[in-house]
Amino acid sequence: IVLKTCTVSAESVTADGRGNKMVKAGTIWPANNGTAKGILYHDVDVTEGGHEASLMVAGRVFKDMLPVELDTEAQTALEAIGIKFFETQAVVRPALDVVS
Repeated sequence: IVLKTCTVSAESVTADGRGNKMVKAGTIWPANNGTAKGILYHDVDVTEGGHEASLMVAGRVFKDMLPVELDTEAQTALEAIGIKFFETQAVVRPALDVVS
C-alpha cells in the first residue's frame, strides 16, 4: 500500500452521544463520489477540529469490507490513482468426521 498524509476536517462529521467526532478507517475521503482521493487507513478523532490522518492512495482493498457501499464514481476515481478493488472469497472448509 501507499499512504499519504492528509487533514480530515471536522466540518461535516456528526458527533456521537458523548460529543465525540470520529471518522472510521475505510472511509472514502473526502467524499464517496467522483471527488474521492483515497481511503482513510485509521480511525481519526476530529472532536477538537481537523486532524492529520493516513490516506491510502494505492494498494489492494476488499470492496465489501469497507464501512460503506462504494459509489461507482468513487471507485472509478480511486482506481485511476492506483487502488485495486476485490471481492472477498468465501472460505469453504471440509466437514470433519466426528468419531465417538
